Amino acid sequence: MRSDTELMEPQKNPHTEHTKAQRTVSVKRTTSTARKLMVYNCKIEKEGNMFVVRFPDMPNIQTFGYTKEEALAMAKEALDGCLEADISHGNEIPPPVYAKGCPISVASHIALSLQLRELRGNQSQTNIAQKLGMSYQAYQRLENPRKANPTVKTLEKIAHAYGRELSISL
Repeated sequence: MRSDTELMEPQKNPHTEHTKAQRTVSVKRTTSTARKLMVYNCKIEKEGNMFVVRFPDMPNIQTFGYTKEEALAMAKEALDGCLEADISHGNEIPPPVYAKGCPISVASHIALSLQLRELRGNQSQTNIAQKLGMSYQAYQRLENPRKANPTVKTLEKIAHAYGRELSISL
């Protein structure tokens, strides 16, 4: 079962004065520079009796498998593990650009952490925590995929603080 969480940017509907969703954390990447989808494409090549997987956007990730399916499963695990570690250490995460090869989706909890960092922009975690009425430490955990486990109410509060709507689909 796939679960997608969306924090959506308001957009004027030409037929009403209501707002519609435009920004998502889901499974598809759009041409916008915003992280609407968290999918990194990988190159997979047969080398000897193995399939080697590399991510052009994440040169520090390389893995392999003895079958193509095993190599792709290892690629997902390596991608999620690397992103989780890099986020936890405060490293800059390169956006997915490479469009060829095999798409590997990022785990939802990692994509959410990245989206929260992006939404925050240059504001401090302390300022956002104050806007949300929570402690700095509680907000800091939300941006760390190893520690975050937000409730739907917390996600709604965050969306509201950024002037967005929350949409969840299963």
